[in-house]
Amino acid sequence: MQSAAHKQDMFHVVGGQGLDALEKAPAIVIGESYATADTLSQALGYATVAAFDNGNLPNVAKQLREKFPAKAFVIAGDNDVHLELT
Repeated sequence: MQSAAHKQDMFHVVGGQGLDALEKAPAIVIGESYATADTLSQALGYATVAAFDNGNLPNVAKQLREKFPAKAFVIAGDNDVHLELT
């Protein structure tokens, strides 16, 4: 089993072939989980990014901002408040 440290700074492009797909996207959309990124990619019709967990969102956003400084960014975190209440 891998620790959370193995996920830090890692991401996966969903709905396209790597960074080339992100270059073609009108915005960089980063989902907290793979499921969120996949759903967004299908709904939007272009590649998105899976950060794998909420603690990794800032790391991935920083990396991609350096690569794509002129693109708009959208962070799509999961709404897990209902889990905290149970």
